[in-house]
Amino acid sequence: MPSLVDETIRLAGRQATILRSPANISTYVIDEITGVDSGKKQLDPYLDFETAVRFLSDSTVVCGDMVQIGSDYFLVMAVEVERAFNSIEFYRTRIYKCNSTVSVYYFSATTKLFTTLHLSGVRCLITQVRAREWNDDKSLIIKGYGGRTQPFQVFAQDDSGITKESALVDQSGRRFRVSKEFDVFITDGILQSQIIWES
Repeated sequence: MPSLVDETIRLAGRQATILRSPANISTYVIDEITGVDSGKKQLDPYLDFETAVRFLSDSTVVCGDMVQIGSDYFLVMAVEVERAFNSIEFYRTRIYKCNSTVSVYYFSATTKLFTTLHLSGVRCLITQVRAREWNDDKSLIIKGYGGRTQPFQVFAQDDSGITKESALVDQSGRRFRVSKEFDVFITDGILQSQIIWES
């Protein structure tokens, strides 16, 4: 049975599609009021790729889902189930806008380069790591990299095929590499790793 919040989400919200196999899920979302708009201090004004939205009570959205809203794609990073009277009222989520579509390449023993295509059309977020996020280990890596540029980080679904020492080529032809010094973290359906912009 739909919740009371569902009607508001359908009337004032936007259509969305949760991309799942074997079948996608059609639903609606509405933006959450957060940060300054809600009278609270904005915790991090630099996360312009992050949005907070509510999903319908029957959407079954989970972390790691890829969601299409209009022409944009978003990775679901966090999900909080809001309940009332032992029923789900809505899902409160944090989503990251996927600004890149990449092809994932593995190392080829023949060419001695990252030329073996593993998967193409992988939607992900690639964003620059800010200096304040670097821990001591990352700082050592930066020194080894010669200070040419800050590293980037990638967020993708866990089945993206991104592994240690894989290379990514985005829609603009930019090449990134997951260095062997960086770990690839996978949790709750989400993959995260630091990557180096090569060219």
